[in-house]
Formats: sequence, C-alpha cells, structure tokens
Amino acid sequence: GHREISDAFSNIALGPNGAWWPKHGYLMPIATLPFYWVFGASGTLVFNVLSVTAVVVLSFGLASRFASQGASAIAAFTIGLAGPHADYAYNYSNDGFYTTLVLAAFLAAIPHREESWTADQGKWRRILAGLLLGLAVWTKITNFLFAPLLWVAALGPALRETDGVHRLRGAAKATLQLALGAAIPLGLFGLANWFMFGRPWVTSYQRVLIVEGGESRVASHAALFTVPLKDGLDDLLFTEGRGLLTRYAMTTLGWIGLGSLARDRRTRAFAGGLVVTAVVFIWFFARFKYYHERFLFPIFGLLVIPAARLIDALTQTLDRAVLTSRQRVAALGLSIATVGAAAVGHSWLGRHHVRLSDRIEGARVYLGETRCDYFNNMRWSWECDG
Repeated sequence: GHREISDAFSNIALGPNGAWWPKHGYLMPIATLPFYWVFGASGTLVFNVLSVTAVVVLSFGLASRFASQGASAIAAFTIGLAGPHADYAYNYSNDGFYTTLVLAAFLAAIPHREESWTADQGKWRRILAGLLLGLAVWTKITNFLFAPLLWVAALGPALRETDGVHRLRGAAKATLQLALGAAIPLGLFGLANWFMFGRPWVTSYQRVLIVEGGESRVASHAALFTVPLKDGLDDLLFTEGRGLLTRYAMTTLGWIGLGSLARDRRTRAFAGGLVVTAVVFIWFFARFKYYHERFLFPIFGLLVIPAARLIDALTQTLDRAVLTSRQRVAALGLSIATVGAAAVGHSWLGRHHVRLSDRIEGARVYLGETRCDYFNNMRWSWECDG
C-alpha cells in the first residue's frame, strides 16, 4: 500500500519553491542549543524540565503581584501538581517554552502590589512585556489570544489616574509601548515567513506537507477546526485522563478564586479579562481536531492568580473567626494538607490508571511469530521485522 503521512504527524512545511522547512516552532530549538552543546541529546530534556519548572516559578511570581507570597506559593504548588506539568516534564515540548514567555510578559507588565506606578512609570517594563508576548506569538501563533488581557494588565496604572486627560494619555502611552515591544519579534517573524513561504502572514502551519494515496500535497491546520462545539467541550472538560473537570479538577481553585479577584475594584478589569480569555481559549481549542491539554498550559499558569486570592480570602476568614492562634494555625495547616494531598493523589491516580506498561503483555502485537515492536506514527500502524 501507499505510505501515508497525515497533517498530524508531518513535521515538514513546504515553501512555494519546494523547499522543506520545519512545521513546528524553531525558536525553542535555537534556545536549546547551549544545553545541547553541553549535555548532548540529554540537554533537550534538561531544557524542557527547566521550562516546566519556570512555568511554576513564574506562576508564583505573577500570583504574588495580587496575593500574599504564602498564598501564591501554595497556589502555584497545588496547580503545578494538579495540572499537566508533571506529565510533560519528561518531554521536549514547545508548550512549556512559550508558556514561560507568556507568563514572563504578564510579570513584566504588572507592578507588584506594594509598588504604585503612575501612568508615566514602567515604560521599559511594558516594552519588555510586548517583546516577550511577540516572541510567544512567534513561537506559537495562537498566543495572540493573550494580547487583549496583557493590554488590560498594562493599562492598570493609567486607569487608576484620577484626571481624565492623564488617564487617556497614560492608556495611549501604555498601548504604544506594548506595540513597540511586540513589533520587533513580530516583524522578524513576518520576514522569516516571507523568506520561507512567500508572504509575511503565511506560517508553517498553513503549508504542511502531507502524503495521501502516494501523492504529496499541502494542508493547512487552519482547516482543522471542524469538531462540533458540543463534542469538543465534552472532550476538553470531561474526558477521563485529560478533562479539565475530571483529571484536572483541582484547578477549579482558580476558577472559584475569580470571584475574589473580581470583588476587588483594583483587579476587577483583569479578572473579567481573564474570564473572557479563558472562555475564548477553551472555545477555540475545543473545535480543534488534534486538541491536547498541554495547549492550555498558559491558562493553568494564569489560574494561579485567582487561586492565590482565594487562599488569601480563606485565611482572612479564619482570622476573623473566633479561634485561638493555635486553632487558626491548625485549621490553615489542615486545609493546606488536604489540598496538597488531594492534588498529589489526584495527579498520581490520573497517571496510574492510564499507564499502558501495566498491561504490556496483553498489548504486544505479532505478525505470525514475529514481534511488531515499532508503532510508526507517520503511518499510524505497527511495523514488523521480516
């Protein structure tokens, strides 16, 4: 039969002159080069583990902009265990890398809660935020969905100005500063696309080389958003082993905490923007044919913020209760231990019950007496020696 290569497993993008280019983002391999030179092939794993670790650390840093450091540490630790972080640590995935860029962009744009920027302060931080988000979009184009939320975050100091003229001027400056930072990587991204694919707005995912019936042709990932919304949401939310409300149920701490974030006038706009961004992200990827939960890595990182605010709110409720100091410490410790144990147990059970290696004997495939020990992802079939 013909050798088939589907759009899911092709790693090649075809230039208009027939040249082969990488389909997936190439910034991460470039960033990995120092690790490869030092550690060889193992350097890719080292880089990936560091990226996933950086996601948790940046989540903590970002949450501490809105909540106490203790609550932020608990929230980052809990969602880090309850999210897909551990599953993708032993990997070489673009998702951890671009998530560090997205979270770092927000960290640059948002002042610490103990700082009081005016509209004229934080200029270079906002330029850096735009630069980092531009790099994140270059790494994976769907990260443009975070641009409106970053804009809302960057406008924070300007919106707190009491004078209307200063408020408008500050908002305009913040917008231009973000745009200036983003223009550098996005301009380079456009030039690279022009060189490889003939137009600045055509990316590698629109020029995927596939083989069907022995014939080569070009496919576009833009044509893969075909899953009915109801089916996609059912998969994204409820599928055993990867659903947001099944496998990653502990991350609902973040969803619940959005209420605490929205009740504060200073963070209400950001809370609303985060809700809209998360809903749009979920709607967007629910319709994608090859959805994976790792696509939501940045959302998991941002959910640490409202989760930390929720933990702070619970702590303040305990403080107001008529309890002795010892009882308060015990109650808080018990709550933290319960959340931590549930997160660890949920994560362990989620990984344990889907492990194929537990039933490896029953999963072996034979052709006559010959073991078929290689599953070819390019053909989606087993291949056997002899």
